[in-house]
Amino acid sequence: LHMAGWVEHAALPAALASLDVLLNTSDNEGLPVSLIEAMAAGVPIVATRAGGTVSLIEDGVTGRVVRTGNSDAIARATLETLTDRAMRERYASAARGAVHPRYDISTLVGTMEGFYTSLVAGNR
Repeated sequence: LHMAGWVEHAALPAALASLDVLLNTSDNEGLPVSLIEAMAAGVPIVATRAGGTVSLIEDGVTGRVVRTGNSDAIARATLETLTDRAMRERYASAARGAVHPRYDISTLVGTMEGFYTSLVAGNR
């Protein structure tokens, strides 16, 4: 178990490549960029059903999502993911496909540009 905390951008690819599974057990979330990065890197994820997590991860397809505050469910999902290589590979492949091109930098910049253009034009 490694509780990484903040990882410098330059060290992120190596840090993600070293993971067997990434856990995000938050009670409250926005849209966790750490999950987008892990999905893009093909790291299997077990996360709690908090905020934007559910818009990123489809339970049983791109990772595992469990109810917040349920440590038994988190442990079960983590053990299942760790012990089933084929499952990890399916999640990794589906997760990469789910984030590209949706969260690609050019897509995000285009979306933001459109949003700000509409604000300037008065089309809220």
